[in-house]
Amino acid sequence: MRWGGGRERALNRSALAGELTLMAGGGGELTVVRTARGASVFSVCRAESPLKILKPRNHGSAAWAIIATFGGGLVAGDKIALSVDVEPGASLFLGSQSSQKAFRGASATRLLARVREGALLVVWPDPLACFGGADHVQDTLIEVDEGGSVVVLDSFTAGRPAHEAPFSFESLSMRTWVSHSGVPAFIDGVRLARGLMPRFGAMRAFATVFAMGPRAELGPVIGAGAAPVVPPGCHDVVSPGGRDVVATAHALDGGRAIVRVAATRADGMTQALAPFMQAIAHELGDDPFGRRGETSPKQDATIISSTSDEALAT
Repeated sequence: MRWGGGRERALNRSALAGELTLMAGGGGELTVVRTARGASVFSVCRAESPLKILKPRNHGSAAWAIIATFGGGLVAGDKIALSVDVEPGASLFLGSQSSQKAFRGASATRLLARVREGALLVVWPDPLACFGGADHVQDTLIEVDEGGSVVVLDSFTAGRPAHEAPFSFESLSMRTWVSHSGVPAFIDGVRLARGLMPRFGAMRAFATVFAMGPRAELGPVIGAGAAPVVPPGCHDVVSPGGRDVVATAHALDGGRAIVRVAATRADGMTQALAPFMQAIAHELGDDPFGRRGETSPKQDATIISSTSDEALAT
């Protein structure tokens, strides 16, 4: 396995966009705009089975979209593509209803997002759990305009160790590209296959957080010593000294930050990320990590299965 970010390769946006268009199965589209009153609302919200989208209430100015699937997970043959556009000045939190599950067989998800000037996109799903026999591919491509901000989390667990051996899935591929004004800012890839237990030791949960932009400043949190830090350049995840959590956090140039965590349990990983989650919640004006929002009966109906345009407030 390799964990690495860089600017050395160009993003092939058109190729991935073509994959989104050609993928069979569920697809979706979200567009978020900022109203004259400063609230962020959905101007477009569309999803096709097996994808469903919930839009819970919250007390901040950001829009929240919670992604789920009919059946509680991805089964063989599921291919879900989601396109997101966060318009100037708007804010969107994109999360998941629960731990993402990939069941036995081949499945794939794609996220293609554009973050405009002054906008904020937070992509923070629950950890992905690949069950025995799963073969899953996850691609994320985010373009950030000048003055835009993004926070993206990639996380996964060893599967369901209570019922089967850890890392019993066939393969897992997670690829993330983030560009800023057309220039690559973060490129990260994880490819996993069977036989990983000797490599990972006791570690069972893994996360990478990338943040960039004026509304996604995690540098001060890192400067405050939020995470137990291991020396820079540690690309292979191991279990040094039997510790339950190993984390490294780096504030980079250009307002960028990277946080990586490996833990023996998913709750330990979440605890290590808590200071960063608090900073994000402050920017959103409400805490999406402590709750999913209070959903009214009308909003319960917005488990979208067809195109739905929401009237813009003035």
